[in-house]
Amino acid sequence: MPRIFNDFVIVADQSGSSTPSNDVIHFVYQSSSYNNILTSGSLAKIQLNTLEATDQGARGELLFIISDNDLTGSGEPVMRLFHTGSTNEPRVGIGFKVGEPITRALEIKSKKDSAEGTELILEGSRTSVGAQVGDSAGKVSFVIDSGSFDDKFTSGSIITIDSVVTGVDATGARGHLLIGASKSTVLAPTPFWKFGYGADPRVGGNFGAMTTGSFNIVRPNPAVESQITLTHVDESYIGLQYTTSSVDSNDETVLDSMNFVTTGHNGIIYDYNLWKDGIGGRTGQIMAVMSASIVEMTDVSTPHIGSGTPPSFTTSLSNETFQLSITNGNGYIFKAFTKKL
Repeated sequence: MPRIFNDFVIVADQSGSSTPSNDVIHFVYQSSSYNNILTSGSLAKIQLNTLEATDQGARGELLFIISDNDLTGSGEPVMRLFHTGSTNEPRVGIGFKVGEPITRALEIKSKKDSAEGTELILEGSRTSVGAQVGDSAGKVSFVIDSGSFDDKFTSGSIITIDSVVTGVDATGARGHLLIGASKSTVLAPTPFWKFGYGADPRVGGNFGAMTTGSFNIVRPNPAVESQITLTHVDESYIGLQYTTSSVDSNDETVLDSMNFVTTGHNGIIYDYNLWKDGIGGRTGQIMAVMSASIVEMTDVSTPHIGSGTPPSFTTSLSNETFQLSITNGNGYIFKAFTKKL
């Protein structure tokens, strides 16, 4: 039979948190084999500790304690709640024992002997159907509140870190990370960064990070592991790549080979350094332009230092595959910052 109280009072002791308190609500499992039902039989308890008591009043902290793997003990705190003294700020600590400092409004500590650290999970779950493309799995909002705002989560929201489901089936789900900022005082933040595989809708499956403005950074298609692409809103783009090759023959040797879609790229520039330790080297710029099956190149460089016949470069284009080759380069190392234009 339920009992209704206007006020339900637990009278706390004045011993402070350094000694056991009597102001505890216990949830226990009873057994005649336990020496102490409040320890061995303890499943959970809500405990009040007195932090300060004066002639003017008192303050304390509230602990939620749950049994752990020490079956003979009374458990460890899962959550502590209190206000600071002089600054009167709220504190919520998850995973903190009594006496451990909690210095921010919310702190979470994982008690695990591993390299993983504390993990925070935001998990989205529909109740009637499974996840749908376009759903958010979780969002973090940075908000300023004011009585003059219509809604603090629109007018007062300045930054959001959000997520979006881009694909889901019986085997799992995939998605993107969105970062947004407010561009108006009365509108919710608009995403300006999107991170994730396939974040550029023109290049499905490859890693991309792009803005909603005039600038994209994406992995091109076909994917080149060492290349990024700077993309304009008109979908033209420049590929940036670090190229290096060690030459082991004086015969014609391919240094760099890549596919070109000539409607998107018509030129390439190598800012290069060519060096053979103790023998010679030079620094220069190779510029090539191409159309259909025709390719022309120019090599502008410093005078070659060292002995012997200097290496030379040639270029070719066949079936939209561009190749940069070197002759008489045995033992040389070619390094370049490459720009596909």
